[in-house]
Amino acid sequence: MKKIADQVNEEKRKAENIQVMEELRGSVQNWGMGYSVDSFKPLQLYGTLPVKFDTSTEEKQMHVFVFEKALLLGKSSNKQAGVLSSSNLSIIECIEKNFVTNIQNDSKDDNLQLKIYWHAEKIRWLSLSFINEEVFKKWYLSLIRLTSQHDEHHKSVQNTSAAVATAADLKPSNKLARETISQEKATRRKSKLKKLLGSPNIKSSSQIITDEYSLEERETPSSRLPSIESVMNPPQQRLVKIITSTFAKLAVLPSDDDFEVLKEFLSSAFSTSSKQFSIFYRDRQKDALLLESDADLELACKDWFESDRLEGAFPLILKSDDEEPNR
Repeated sequence: MKKIADQVNEEKRKAENIQVMEELRGSVQNWGMGYSVDSFKPLQLYGTLPVKFDTSTEEKQMHVFVFEKALLLGKSSNKQAGVLSSSNLSIIECIEKNFVTNIQNDSKDDNLQLKIYWHAEKIRWLSLSFINEEVFKKWYLSLIRLTSQHDEHHKSVQNTSAAVATAADLKPSNKLARETISQEKATRRKSKLKKLLGSPNIKSSSQIITDEYSLEERETPSSRLPSIESVMNPPQQRLVKIITSTFAKLAVLPSDDDFEVLKEFLSSAFSTSSKQFSIFYRDRQKDALLLESDADLELACKDWFESDRLEGAFPLILKSDDEEPNR
């Protein structure tokens, strides 16, 4: 019976989404840039939510639409909340999927919020507020598709139906958040991996890009909902800061904790010769940690997560193996 009820609800949702799409065609006044209601379809989820942008100090009620390829936020001239009528919706923000870098649970106490980061001329963010955990979960699962490699992980999520059934039964599985490495073991490994870079040029480039792309530190959320994070265990895109002796660049990579995948990407994207190179992670103390394996990369991710720098760029330093460190 539950399966039949779920099918009926899904068909109802699809029919409602089609109706909303039709209403959007007649209500949006300012698409601009060649966009239309069909540019990002299909529509996944919609609603009226309290929204706060990084450029504002107060929340405002807005129409929020989650498409497969974009997040759309609009403001209605109609005073009735949730009502779309002819030519009354102005687009406030249109965030394409390719520019979304992170969806973060920013809930505190009973205030359920999601923070969405995206990359424009600089890293920007907005927050959405929700009335209860059920609504929060529904929006989280829809929004996370904007950042995760959904096709690769969709099958595994479907096979964990028992996990999404009861939030209380969920166990945290986020690789960055779980405490699988004891503090003592982490300290020993960190001491073993730590190597100072001797190249003045690399240090200079590091300082330049750090100054150029430094971001305002944010307050660590006092509480999270591990049940939501562990349902999806979402792989997110990661903004990476690449520093070498000759250049400093930003790149967007999938958040894949496979060291060989990372090294292959860096080799093909940034290596200009057949020279071998080493990869270092710049930790919160601004020390350089040599990365040589998945375990090293996991430790770097753990440091990055615990230092609460998720809205910034993951700092990596490339050094060719024939460079001699200063002693």
